[in-house]
Amino acid sequence: MNVPHTGPDDPPPTFLRLAEHDVRWRLLRELSRSDGRVRELTLLLGQPQSLVSYHLNKLQADRSMY
Repeated sequence: MNVPHTGPDDPPPTFLRLAEHDVRWRLLRELSRSDGRVRELTLLLGQPQSLVSYHLNKLQADRSMY
């Protein structure tokens, strides 16, 4: 991953801003432990499938930028 050097006044990188959302942070924590299917993740997070899918897509879109 090639992350450009930033100065003290620059905003945080996109992946950090994405991780600050509670649902995305919880998804990242769960996925760091093991691969999970959307259905499993919805049960673990107690969130609707559409919301989990939405946030997974956000994380996936950011990953493709690197």
